[in-house]
Amino acid sequence: NFEYIIGQISAGGYAGQVLPGDVTRILDQGSILDKVLNIKSSLASLLQTFVPTIRNSSTDAVPCGGAVRAQAASDTAIQRGMAGGYVGHNMGGSIWGLNTDPWKNVIEPYAGPISLCKAERIRSVYGAEYAGGYTGLMEAADTARVGGLSILDGLIEVSNILGALSVVYPTQENTAVYGPLANLDYTLWNSWVEHVGLYGGYGYELAQAGTVSSQQELDAKLADYIYGYNVLAGRSKPDTMLPAPGGDAGGYVGLMQSGTLTNCMAYDVNQVTARGAAGGFAGRMETGGATDLGNISILGLNLNAGQLLQLAQLFVPAVRNSSVQGYSSGMTIVATGTPAEDDAGYAGGFVGAAYGAQIQLNDNDLPNTGTDGAVTWDATPKYPAPAASCNVSNLRRVTGRNAVGGYVGIASAASLAKVNTNASEGLLQGILDTVLSKAGDLVDVLPATYTTIHKASVSPADSQWGFVVDGAYNNGSVQYAPYTGGFAGFVQAAVLGEKDAAETTLNVTGLRSVNGGLYAGGFLGLADTGGVAAISDTDSSGNTTDVLGKLLSLGDVSALDVLRCYICHAAVTGVDEGVTILANSETSEGVLHETRFTGCAGGFCGGLMNGTIQSSTVANLSTVQGLNYTGGFVGHMGKSGVVDVDSVE
Repeated sequence: NFEYIIGQISAGGYAGQVLPGDVTRILDQGSILDKVLNIKSSLASLLQTFVPTIRNSSTDAVPCGGAVRAQAASDTAIQRGMAGGYVGHNMGGSIWGLNTDPWKNVIEPYAGPISLCKAERIRSVYGAEYAGGYTGLMEAADTARVGGLSILDGLIEVSNILGALSVVYPTQENTAVYGPLANLDYTLWNSWVEHVGLYGGYGYELAQAGTVSSQQELDAKLADYIYGYNVLAGRSKPDTMLPAPGGDAGGYVGLMQSGTLTNCMAYDVNQVTARGAAGGFAGRMETGGATDLGNISILGLNLNAGQLLQLAQLFVPAVRNSSVQGYSSGMTIVATGTPAEDDAGYAGGFVGAAYGAQIQLNDNDLPNTGTDGAVTWDATPKYPAPAASCNVSNLRRVTGRNAVGGYVGIASAASLAKVNTNASEGLLQGILDTVLSKAGDLVDVLPATYTTIHKASVSPADSQWGFVVDGAYNNGSVQYAPYTGGFAGFVQAAVLGEKDAAETTLNVTGLRSVNGGLYAGGFLGLADTGGVAAISDTDSSGNTTDVLGKLLSLGDVSALDVLRCYICHAAVTGVDEGVTILANSETSEGVLHETRFTGCAGGFCGGLMNGTIQSSTVANLSTVQGLNYTGGFVGHMGKSGVVDVDSVE
């Protein structure tokens, strides 16, 4: 029953920071290792010993809601300002609810009490850099810290690298965060009214409802009260000197750099606000982790394509059976950064910016299925159990200044987290440097590094009024976010939906309007291949060549298919009076017959460049208006400029 938790570096309702112990001193003597284990077969087990685990544990605030704040900003030396309703900073930790795994060396399953790992009755979360309703910043553990791996250089080989990495990436399973008044029993309510609420302060008016004699009476009293929780990332301007840019906020997690989330729910979200990326569930999802293990370069090992694929799957953030539900009057998402700022201004009902994210790749571990091993999640009409999809419900408004979507602002490949793709950095660039000489290997590995969203839905709080995606803002004059869509604002090197599905897997219902700048669409603003196709390879002289030229030189034109955007089995349905799509800005590039104009609006898609749309529909369309190209389904279809390749040998 906390009311305020305030920190400077990190703050959380359960734990401020979760990170592995530094055991370098224990391992300083190599002879110790020789005596206790065969490192080749036991490296993963050794590392797991030092990784923190939280199981079946919860935190709760006072009935009217508690606040969590991490108030200090980062500087060039120290990462600060990470806040979450449950944990502020999860670095490689495991948080597992409804868990019956054996403890320590016990062979038999754990038979004690179990519960969700939940944060109940959160009122607000503020992080100066990163804020999340449940987790502020989620990232892989520093492998130089976990088990003192810098000392183990000679023991790290291809045979044990994947096992070692698998235990230093964060995992959260069967977790939930709730807003004020959630899950109150009447005895707790009576105690709070008699000893706290009646004496003034926040919640005084609520306490005037008085004590009750039954749970049913309490539920009836609280039915007319509507509360949600707010999440805010405080950074208001960029600072290029910081090790991490900050400014991301999400209803569940602010920044997710790698790791997995399974059966994780965010209930009662009111508003999420951030400069960089804001999302109802996650602010930003991107690849991250240890490209070096100790002093050994992972990508420098002689890994084959299959091992690289497994490696890529460890680096990318993965979410399944996890959703966000806004509070009953509707959730609002706000991103305040502008396109002029580096990588900012992204807003989405589920995630603001997704680089290499894997969303609902499969339906594994879904609760309440009745199958062997399935956990039981106690659901209520107000708080449903996770579904085999990653959904946004009770949405009212998404507003931003760069890429804005009802589900995702920008969805792109792992490599594109950096604007300068020719800088030869990041996960995908490292893989390309390793396997680009074999086009077949690239085809196998590349799909694991771009964003995929397999099953998802977006729906409003009020089916009659619907929800809006709004890219208009005043910056001295009225300006518009360049990319806006009912589901996605801007899509690069991504797969949305499932090609072989028997039914629609991506649903947008209750869309009222999409108001944007260069590209606006009922489902997505712009789909393009441009950025990922411009990723470079480095030759022996240190010069760069583009991926397309290399692939064409190898004679494998079919490999180019992996660079396209695919949208399959998607549907958009507007409100009863019809959805309105507006593209209010325009630019042009090129000359003569190769001039390309923007200002494109479409009932389903504003602009489609070298992409594929299959088995998709739009319904209840009222108005489509753009400055240059408009269409009932697509505003403008064309080729991406990167198809003209000059590096073919």
